[in-house]
Amino acid sequence: MSTPLLELVGYGYHQFLCLLMCVNCGKSWVPSGALKHAHGHNPTLNIKALQHEFDQLMKTHDVPEKPKLLYPSPNEAPIKGLHIHEDGCACLAPECSYACLSTSSMKVHWKKEHNDLLSMFKPDARFRHPAHVQSYYATTSNKYWSVDPTLAKRSMDDMYHVFRTEFLCGMETDDEIDPPMLPRDIPPWLKVADFHSYLGDHLLNKEKHVKLVDAATHLRAGHVEYGKLHEWVFDYMKEVCDISRHKVPYTIMKWLWSMDPQ
Repeated sequence: MSTPLLELVGYGYHQFLCLLMCVNCGKSWVPSGALKHAHGHNPTLNIKALQHEFDQLMKTHDVPEKPKLLYPSPNEAPIKGLHIHEDGCACLAPECSYACLSTSSMKVHWKKEHNDLLSMFKPDARFRHPAHVQSYYATTSNKYWSVDPTLAKRSMDDMYHVFRTEFLCGMETDDEIDPPMLPRDIPPWLKVADFHSYLGDHLLNKEKHVKLVDAATHLRAGHVEYGKLHEWVFDYMKEVCDISRHKVPYTIMKWLWSMDPQ
């Protein structure tokens, strides 16, 4: 929601979350401190003259001083209007959604919350860095969560969105399998396609990342010519998720080849 007054002072209002969001810094502010913060971005604002009208607007729309914060699940689409920190950290411990801005904070988190797992996880496997994270407020005692910016402009029924939020999280990997060291360790298909090498820096190479996301985006079920493939792809991914719990990578590839409709 936006009004002329909110646009003047540099705020947007998220009606579902009941939060004021500064368009300049991408953080939420409570009504009592909103105009003072806006003056910091724009010193020409006469906040005394605007205070009464602003208070009436907050009262009309019932904007709470202490909102009930709702936190998304990890790696979902970012909340529109909030700043995305690109150099954050996301915990990789089982059943943990902790995220923060610094590696030092993450290390403290592991010693405090996952001390019993330290011997089981190598240092580089304990958290993901860099990770995209968001938070509601710009305070020291803040809670962050990880987000996936590639889902920002996708609807909830978009196949790429569903794959990342439902299928991918259910696929299991075997950490005991060593990476290929010799040419004979690389499966024939990968040796020819060299796809694993191409993927190496896809998170840091924006052009490559965009191409991969576009390639993974499928047509909707309502498409006249290819819509019937929609259901087939979902069934295919369910089978892949199930087989990944029991098969090693080489066997998975053989099984995928056997399912190739062509």
